[in-house]
Amino acid sequence: MNVFCWNCRGFGETDDPTISYLRHCIQKYHPSILFLQETHTTVAAASLRTSHQDLPNFYGVDSVGRSGGLFLCWADSIDIRVICSDDRFIFCKLVVDAIPYMKHDMYCMFIYGEPIFMYREAFWNKVSDVILGYSPFVVIGDFNQVELHSDKLGGSSSIRGQDVFSSWKFHNNLIDIPFFGPRFTWSNGQKNTDCIMERLDRAYATADWFQLFPFSSITHLQILVSDHTPIILHLTQPSNKSKRPYRLDNWCLSLPEVADLIVSAWDTQAKGSSMFTLSRKLAAVQFAILKWVVKHRISCGINWSSVEYDLEQSSSLICDSQTTDALSSLRHDRLQLISKQHSYWCQRVKLRKEILDGLPSRFLFNKVKQRASKQRLVALRSATGEWLYDPPTIEAEILQYFQALFGTPSTNS
Repeated sequence: MNVFCWNCRGFGETDDPTISYLRHCIQKYHPSILFLQETHTTVAAASLRTSHQDLPNFYGVDSVGRSGGLFLCWADSIDIRVICSDDRFIFCKLVVDAIPYMKHDMYCMFIYGEPIFMYREAFWNKVSDVILGYSPFVVIGDFNQVELHSDKLGGSSSIRGQDVFSSWKFHNNLIDIPFFGPRFTWSNGQKNTDCIMERLDRAYATADWFQLFPFSSITHLQILVSDHTPIILHLTQPSNKSKRPYRLDNWCLSLPEVADLIVSAWDTQAKGSSMFTLSRKLAAVQFAILKWVVKHRISCGINWSSVEYDLEQSSSLICDSQTTDALSSLRHDRLQLISKQHSYWCQRVKLRKEILDGLPSRFLFNKVKQRASKQRLVALRSATGEWLYDPPTIEAEILQYFQALFGTPSTNS
């Protein structure tokens, strides 16, 4: 089971690549739980942007204008029961069907730390009161607090709130979950000596938690679309997953390099019968296309894997202002390229939809049927303007509407 946690810094805009990158991460890492902070939108809007994923269940806190907002969604294999929540955290009880040896409850607090320093100590005290008496549990999210001097690069050498946070951690018997990947999870996006990088996104757990999940670990991804990197909590050791077959989309055939690749592969010489020669040529074309698709693997027209690899190589060299400046410049260049690609593909999808409308085909039918099987009604606005999220309540509202619409009006005798 994986938990994907990300301060996305805005999830309501449709003209930026945030949603595209999130879909790429979900397809690549297959999280069972997704937690987003600073969505800058309502829970209903966020659920509509993730309803097509395999995470149909959701809970959250609406943003206040363009500030804040929490969104939590999870797979059917997990039963999450929210105990309490506010605009800074969601505290839950977890029941995982995929872990048969679990014989008692476990808890998780998804947190977005207080960003204003003067209110931070009161926030930690509130969190302590909430988790008191619960065990085992894990706390994960953006803490908005640096814990160690090694978790900060650039800026002032003093760390405000460090002593209070360390006392809070010790008081609740929390242990830092080890991480892999780049050390810093946040950057102010500046260059040269103005660049500041910090490790703000973390996860802590109790000793009882580590007895249940001794291989718990955190993976840091790259700082790319947001100024925060996504982090992934793994409860077990990574397992070997079966690879999905690669396919060459129809639009790729219009590229000159693909046509040249097929011609070059078809010229492969093989001695033998005509059928053997044909089979060797087809195998050579198949291998060449597979190699090309793996190299140009994309999500929504953007090669996220290539971008992540470039940033990973640059972030591994961070040690001073010069290397952070190189990483910031690389990230800025990649974001400009991603923005152009995203705009192109959004327009291309619109044009393709206009072309395909009214042209029935087996492929189009199967795609529509496949999409229809995954569709869920996650929210409905009632006649009074109130948003409904509970499935039985939504069902009752729909039945009441159609009964009033098609029912036989009562007549007085």
